[in-house]
Order: sequence, then C-alpha cells, then structure tokens
Amino acid sequence: MTFTESFQELVKNIQSNYTSYFVALAGLGVLTSAVVQVLKNLLPLRYAFHRWALARWLKRKNPARAAEIQPKILAIAANGNAFALYDAETDEFCRNLEAVGQIAIDHPGSYLEILQTLTSPLLANDIQTVTNAQADRQMRMDARDRLRQHLAQSLNAFRLSTTSKWTNSMHVSSFLISLGLASWALWLSSMSSAPLPLFGTALLAAFLAPVAHDIVSALGKLKSK
Repeated sequence: MTFTESFQELVKNIQSNYTSYFVALAGLGVLTSAVVQVLKNLLPLRYAFHRWALARWLKRKNPARAAEIQPKILAIAANGNAFALYDAETDEFCRNLEAVGQIAIDHPGSYLEILQTLTSPLLANDIQTVTNAQADRQMRMDARDRLRQHLAQSLNAFRLSTTSKWTNSMHVSSFLISLGLASWALWLSSMSSAPLPLFGTALLAAFLAPVAHDIVSALGKLKSK
C-alpha cells in the first residue's frame, strides 16, 4: 500500500470513527506531557541548559575570560552550589544573576571583572567612575544608576532569549516523543506493514496530539467553572 492510499484510508477511518481518534490523540498528548515531565524531574536537563546558556552568553560578552568568570558568578550567586543556581526556574536563575551584578556594582573594586563582563564596553567610563574614589559623589551615583539600568536590560534580554530557547527545545522534544510513541503504537497494532505509510500516520498524530490535548484541557477548565 502506498502512502497516498494509506493516508486516504486513514482519513476514511477518522471520518467514520472520529471520536475514537480524538480520544487517542488526546491520550497521546497527555502521555507525551507525562513523559516530558518525568524526564525533566529525573534528568538534570534544566541544569545543563542554564549552565550552557550562561557560558555561551559570557563567552559572547568576554571571550577571553568567560571560563574564569563563570565560577566566580556561581560562588557569589549560590555559594558554589551549581544545582541551586542552574536547576532553578529561568526567572529565579536570572534574578540570582542580577543580584550578582548588583553586588558587583556596589563593590566594583572587588568584582571588577564581573562588572565589566555583565555590563557593556560602552559603559567603560561609568565603570572607571565608580572605581575612582576621588570622583565626585554625585557623578559616582549617576554612573551606578546607569550601570544598574543597563544590567537590568541586559539580563532581561538574556532571560527572554533563554526562556524562548528552553520552550522551543521542550516543544521539539515533545514532538519527537509523540512521534516515537505513535510510531511504536502503530507498529504494535499492525496498522501498516510498510514503513513509509506508518511513519506518515505517526507524523500526523504527533502534530495533532498537542492540539487534542489542549482542547481537552480547555474543556476541563470550562467544566470546572
């Protein structure tokens, strides 16, 4: 049986028994969500992702010293406890980084490298001002304010980028898991002996499973109101 013939047969079966297919797709979506959640709980996925994201960001801002600065940030943010820092939710992770930046701004003499890395080279004059004890007090306060504003904006951009990458990676992982589960279920049920039609049907199920799951979730929320 060709893929076209298999697909036409699938459409006919869905039309004749759409309720069963919808329930199966919703079940696939729920099972996929459960598998993803179990993997997130059992494996240090968020830890590895945040560690990679921070290393990549620091390397872009300070290529020569990024490898040395990251452990210093970890020591200040979480007293060297890597899991406490990297395994947190992205918002909490970025708040800890911002706290490190605030400490560096308040004590630039002790954390000059961190301050230079977390802020921008365009603010080199402000960094020089806050580290100069002989500078005018008001000038130092203004320079600190500019550094704080830039730090907040820089970390907000990092947070948005990191959240987007994490969400996209979870969507791709969910799709691949759905595809694998659907392929396995179709193979066990012997719906098709040809690999191409089987894969095509599993691909369609993987695309539709999140939609069915969202519809069931929405209906559940409406029912509970």
